[in-house]
Amino acid sequence: MRRLPDDGVIELESFDDARPGLKGHPEMGISWSRSGPLACAALFPNGMVGIDIEQIADRDTAAILGMVALPQEAELINAIDENVAHLWAFYRLWTAKEAILKCRGEGLRGGAKSVEIPAEYLIGDADNLVVHERVGDLCLMRLDAGLEACCSIAFSVQKQI
Repeated sequence: MRRLPDDGVIELESFDDARPGLKGHPEMGISWSRSGPLACAALFPNGMVGIDIEQIADRDTAAILGMVALPQEAELINAIDENVAHLWAFYRLWTAKEAILKCRGEGLRGGAKSVEIPAEYLIGDADNLVVHERVGDLCLMRLDAGLEACCSIAFSVQKQI
């Protein structure tokens, strides 16, 4: 096991076109997100990680869904009539897609429509599942951020030997 510096100094490396890292520790996956006054970070040894948090705000989701959702995702979310449930499904979609895209090392420029989020995650029937991605199997998990925010994390599935 490799240790972080004893002097307590950790240097973050952040690039516009690549996933961030810890200087001198390429094996460590790192990701962070903020939304308004909220922030979260994830550190994952020997793997990839992506995290996203969004404050829940009442908004017209139609235009954004048209840009980021696959047709079946948009149809599922638009079929939810109750406003609070509709917003939660929308934010679960948004944070899950962004977490996976960050995990890939692409961020939103990787194309939100290149990621498919399972229906059971969107509607809240599953808060933890494995998705098969082009970078390998990822665990997609909703983290409890209270009633005013939605947070999703995606990380490499560790294979046990």
